Amino acid sequence: MWKPFRDALKNCGSQSSRILVTTRKDQVAKMMESANTIKLEDLSEEDCWLVFSKIAFFDKDRQQCEQLEDFGKQISKKCKGLPLAAKTLGSLMRFKKSKEEWRNVLSNNLWELEDVERGLFAPLLLSYFDLSSPLKQCFSYCAIFPKDHVFDVDELVYMWTAHGFVESKENMEVETMAREYLENLVIRSFFQECRAYIQVCTREMGKNLSIVTISLVLLLASTSAGQVFDIKSYGGQPNADITQALTKAWKAACAVAGSKVVISAGTYKLGVVTLLGPCKGAIEFNLQGTLQAPSDLASFNGKDFWVSFERIDSLTVSGGGVFDGKGQTAWQKNNCDQKYNCKLLPINIRFDFVTNSIVRDIQSKDSKFFHINVMGCKNLQIQDVTITAPGDSPNTDGIHIGRSSKITISNAKIGTGDDCISIGDGAQDVTANQVTCGPGHGISVGSLGRYQNEQPVSGIRVIGGTLSSTQNGVRIKTWPSSPPGSASDMHFENIIMNNVANPILIDQGYCPNNQCSNKSPSKVKLSNVSFKNIRGTSSTKEAVKLICSKSVPCQQVAVADIDLVYKGAGGSATSTCVNVKPTISGKQNPPACTIKQ
Repeated sequence: MWKPFRDALKNCGSQSSRILVTTRKDQVAKMMESANTIKLEDLSEEDCWLVFSKIAFFDKDRQQCEQLEDFGKQISKKCKGLPLAAKTLGSLMRFKKSKEEWRNVLSNNLWELEDVERGLFAPLLLSYFDLSSPLKQCFSYCAIFPKDHVFDVDELVYMWTAHGFVESKENMEVETMAREYLENLVIRSFFQECRAYIQVCTREMGKNLSIVTISLVLLLASTSAGQVFDIKSYGGQPNADITQALTKAWKAACAVAGSKVVISAGTYKLGVVTLLGPCKGAIEFNLQGTLQAPSDLASFNGKDFWVSFERIDSLTVSGGGVFDGKGQTAWQKNNCDQKYNCKLLPINIRFDFVTNSIVRDIQSKDSKFFHINVMGCKNLQIQDVTITAPGDSPNTDGIHIGRSSKITISNAKIGTGDDCISIGDGAQDVTANQVTCGPGHGISVGSLGRYQNEQPVSGIRVIGGTLSSTQNGVRIKTWPSSPPGSASDMHFENIIMNNVANPILIDQGYCPNNQCSNKSPSKVKLSNVSFKNIRGTSSTKEAVKLICSKSVPCQQVAVADIDLVYKGAGGSATSTCVNVKPTISGKQNPPACTIKQ
């Protein structure tokens, strides 16, 4: 290993030249038996902030910088004095524009890693999980090369392209796209340039540029690359039942750290399946084709789900594929509108006790009941999913969340026959960002108070997004005659309504199909609720309805900058308040509500 260094000294060294060996570990330094060991001090918190902020705020305007500065200072403290951590986190946050995105990074469970390298490994993992699937694939490919391997850019671009890792894009050559991938990885500190005088963060990446992986980054690549388990290797074929093949592939993959289960393009039949953890390490379920559920309810043997991911840490579900619930024949057997304790039909996809995971770029269609059910999960991101079912399909909620924390839904497109998103009891720190909803019943907190021993709800944020032709907009719903409960810290902001009924609604007398007792008011206490910058058109004259409980009136409700237009019969839009005295600010169309007790 010393030959390259000796040659370097012979060719360009002069008298008194020295070789400087760097390492992160004291143990390695001692093995060198050097007479002079220099221990570099960690960066101060102030210096970490300077490095981080210079990158993170590179292309943000003054207002954005002011809004994000407090979050940024807290994130920069996570660098623990390591320059590469500051650079990596700065590069990650450079691509995040909203306070919610910054808050989610700050509260991510990856900071709790007990790994000896957690000062650097957590920032790298955060940045890795933020990559798109093609970028992850390209990066993981580099794990086949040895540590400190020097890559020629042209060769690396060629290899990525030849292996089919690069997605084609209209009006852009594949090679150009591959170079964009590489630039992105360089900016995010997964590679570093070999020669400091070469400018790497531009679109003009020179053909003579060489890059090298950092040893810890290579470790991450090795971890993420793992082993691929294609269901075809276990007998799974298109147009056939792959239940056994998938079960076998999952079991094998679960025993290997950093593995991936692949279902390639095609249409497959799939019976009821539980994909169970815990697994050896991170695992990816990559669905590129279409899975079809049994149409006959008898095939489910009484199970209330079709596909269940259970007790898994560091799961990624991706690939752009489709979970087709084939619910058309089952919907007519749904009698929940007639029977209080009806038999629940199968859910398309369940996530039970899943942690530190991402669900990205998948589709769920025509579920027999809920499409995606999240229960007992922590730190789960749901990104760029598409959920569809007819507007008259019963109980086909898009995403239901219960007894889970740190759940983020972003850029989802949901159109169903029930709530696009429903947030049940025990939900904590849930954010829905830029969701497109319609048809459906809107975005709901609740219903709450139907059952005994429900857990409190808090930290709910619905930010941005558009609702179109839905039966409700954003609403909070609780049952009358309920046991005591609470829901607090719920905020709905910057939302567009297009021909939406009941755009803003608190309904503490929720009683679908008259299936409840009205003997007493709801005892679910609502507090710290805000509706801000909500605008568009209402299909009902009452555009703002805040109907709170007489038993526990709503507290700390704020209504600000509302502009909802009604063009139907009976005049302009109105608003109503019952058992609540909201704080009013900014524009109010309809006029601030008339208070009724």
